[in-house]
Amino acid sequence: MVAPDPYSFRGMMLLPNLAAAADGTEAEWVGAHLLERCRISLGHRLPSASDYELLSLLRALPKIRGANEWAKANDVALRRAVAGAVERSGDSDDEFRKALATLGVSLKEAP
Repeated sequence: MVAPDPYSFRGMMLLPNLAAAADGTEAEWVGAHLLERCRISLGHRLPSASDYELLSLLRALPKIRGANEWAKANDVALRRAVAGAVERSGDSDDEFRKALATLGVSLKEAP
């Protein structure tokens, strides 16, 4: 398996930095690989990620080709992860709203 391991806490810590390193010129498979790691993490680690890790990832995702389409396809899971992070931290959701809006997703009530 090509890193990061989406089933590990370390994998979740690596995803934001890997996404931030993207600039849109990487091979298509690299972006697809990172987005797939994010999708898997949504079901395993992302909902329990720290608000900092999640916000960092959301801010970095637009640098990856296809991220907006991926975010729209995973909007429910993203909103749930954001709602959990905001609830745990007690912080305002303003920064999460901005980051999601950049991906074309609005922060609605999590189902």
